[in-house]
Amino acid sequence: MNIYDIFVIAILAHFVGDYLLQPKWMATSKGLPSILGLIVCALHALLYSWTLGLLLFFAEEWYSSQLLIWVAITHFIVDRYSLGQLWLDAIKGRHMHRDWHEGVDYIADAAAKSDDDGMDLRRLAVPILSTNFAVVVYVIVDNTIHMVLTFIWLVFARRFGLL
Repeated sequence: MNIYDIFVIAILAHFVGDYLLQPKWMATSKGLPSILGLIVCALHALLYSWTLGLLLFFAEEWYSSQLLIWVAITHFIVDRYSLGQLWLDAIKGRHMHRDWHEGVDYIADAAAKSDDDGMDLRRLAVPILSTNFAVVVYVIVDNTIHMVLTFIWLVFARRFGLL
């Protein structure tokens, strides 16, 4: 199995681990600034690594314990410390929470300025779309960071004979 086959399986495992197997309580708790957040994030990283190991095993009865350890550690770090949002902050990109609060403020201002007939709901489309777009951008950036880190390990492993 070459690194590109493994990379495709890693992408699939990431989607399965992050979207099919991660319940809402795990997604919302893994970033909590508490021991619970730490434990939940570690559990999530292990779940994703387990998924990757299982898919690699079924694909060709092959797996690399070093790859699974790398993926678990990097997945934990990326999710625990929200590296996707830190990256977006560094490049002055979208921000889920900031865009959300700006949208809420915009809606409140629009409601205060509305006439007696109520608000024009078309005016709400901009903040709602902006917030939704910020979420999509965050998810893409987060997934990209995970995939870049996995690809870096695969290239490193191939160059140094670990695969």
